[in-house]
Amino acid sequence: YISGTDPHNADTDGDGLLDGAETNTGTWIDATHTGTDPLVADTDGDGLLDGVENPTQASTGVTQPGTDPNKADSDGDGYGDLSEIVLGTNPKLASSVPSFSYTNILADNFDGVATNSTYSLTSTSGTAPSVAATGLASNGNSAQLTSATAGNNNSIAWNQVATGSPQSIKLTFDFRFGNNVNPADGFGIGLFRTATYGTTAPINPADGKNWENPTANGGYPDAVVLGFGVYGANVIRLTGPASPGTALVELASPFLLTSNLFNRAILTGVTNGSSGTLFSLTVIQDVNGASPTTRQIFSNVLVPGFNVATDQFRLISGGRTGQLFTQIDLDNVQLATAGTTTAPAPTISIAKTTGQPVITYTGVLQSSPDLVTFTDVAGAASPYTVPAASPAKMFYRSRQP
Repeated sequence: YISGTDPHNADTDGDGLLDGAETNTGTWIDATHTGTDPLVADTDGDGLLDGVENPTQASTGVTQPGTDPNKADSDGDGYGDLSEIVLGTNPKLASSVPSFSYTNILADNFDGVATNSTYSLTSTSGTAPSVAATGLASNGNSAQLTSATAGNNNSIAWNQVATGSPQSIKLTFDFRFGNNVNPADGFGIGLFRTATYGTTAPINPADGKNWENPTANGGYPDAVVLGFGVYGANVIRLTGPASPGTALVELASPFLLTSNLFNRAILTGVTNGSSGTLFSLTVIQDVNGASPTTRQIFSNVLVPGFNVATDQFRLISGGRTGQLFTQIDLDNVQLATAGTTTAPAPTISIAKTTGQPVITYTGVLQSSPDLVTFTDVAGAASPYTVPAASPAKMFYRSRQP
């Protein structure tokens, strides 16, 4: 009772580990001192149950990932453990990472250079949004979401563009807040499921809600929304469809948003299989300046209930102001998708003409006496001759490096 576990259930959280082994220290020692939380089935939130994660094992797949149940990114390479398994890389090896090649499926600089960009401007209140001059040669025109002199609730909604089944997406856009003395409120941008928000029609999802604080008034169902708020404080938020009224990220901006300078945001999402998508945000402060500064705002935040590989969505952005105002501009919007380039699937064959069996393979050779636990064969190279002293029964397979 003191630890909160069920005395009538040896595995309270149903993760495959006995409560007594889950020491809740955050540090793995061994299989009887796992460091995990006995009340949480997936302590590190990586999409893998604690009971299948064991860092002393080799990584062979979702049933034996070989990862640390206390670390969502066991090898610290910037990709979550489950994402690496889904993408075919090794979650135990920092040098083994997915290689993405992005292709724009939508782009618009509002100066006449566009790809698959068909959009609608909608005003729920105040001055309507428009495409207008920024006053800067580097940016030309932009989509002006809000006015510097009146309250607004406006949106720009792009028609859906087919994404296929990407492993990753990348949303890039430039944004600028005016430097009003008392600026408010902010803007947002997101991926909105077409089943709820349509594929082509004009729409302002923020009617009755907030763009800058996507958690307000219940949030946005069926969407992943990134919000930038400037009323009272500069705050960046991220929400998802599983609990739209709860922020998955709520951080103070590391720099002043209302600087009247263009900044570039780069939001990437990498599939984490059925558990959702891992999102990361980088912002390049004063992107057109002499010394732009790159800031990592957040990394590998799991958004449950949204999978970039399977969900159908459209891009929508908007801004909102009230009794206090600021002009908000959006420019150089790009939505890109990528598959993944990984090593080819490993191969294996075995032959015996005379003497010991010879195994020819690609990847890393593994052996097992029982088809349950496989380990890498130390020092093996293809072709591999099975030693004469090997047990009479041994199973072999190959895995990706």
